[in-house]
Amino acid sequence: MKIKSISIGVLALALLLTPAYGQPPGGMMGAMNDPAQRQAFFLDMLSSQTGLDKGQRAKLKTILDESRAASKPLHDQLQKTRNEIRDAVKNGKTAEIEKLAKQIGALEEKSALAEAKTFSSAFQLLRPDQKGSADTLYNTLAAISSMEAAGGMMGMMGPPPGMMPPTGASK
Repeated sequence: MKIKSISIGVLALALLLTPAYGQPPGGMMGAMNDPAQRQAFFLDMLSSQTGLDKGQRAKLKTILDESRAASKPLHDQLQKTRNEIRDAVKNGKTAEIEKLAKQIGALEEKSALAEAKTFSSAFQLLRPDQKGSADTLYNTLAAISSMEAAGGMMGMMGPPPGMMPPTGASK
C-alpha cells in the first residue's frame, strides 16, 4: 500500500512540476489530445493502483469507450467554442466574449457531470478492498485538474517575477 501511495505521489509531483507554458487547454493532461490516450492512461493507472482483474478491466474499458463516444460531440463543441472566444478576445468583441463564456460554462458543466458519472460507474466495479486505492487516485487526479483550472503552478503562486507588470502600472 505504501508503494502505491508513493507512486501516486511521484506521478502527482511530476505533473505539478511540469511547466504550464505552451500547453494546450487542459494543461498537462490536455497535452494528450487523443481521447484514446487519456483513456488508456486512466485505465492503466486504475489497474495498477487497484489491481483490477481481467473482467473488471474489460468492463471498465467498455464504460470508458461508451463514455468517450457519448462525450465526443460535447468535447468537439467545447473546443470550437474555446476557439471562437479566443477570436472574440483578439478582436475586442465584448458582447461575443460574454455570450461565449456562458456557453463554455454550460459545456464545462455538462462535461463535469459526464465525467463524474463515468467515475461513479468505474467505482461500482471495484471490490471493497480496491476502493481505497481508487479513491486516492481519483483525489489526486481531481487535485491536479483543479490546479490546472487555476492556471497550473502560476495559478497557485502567481506568475514568475519577470512576467509581473511593473509596480504602479496602469490598468
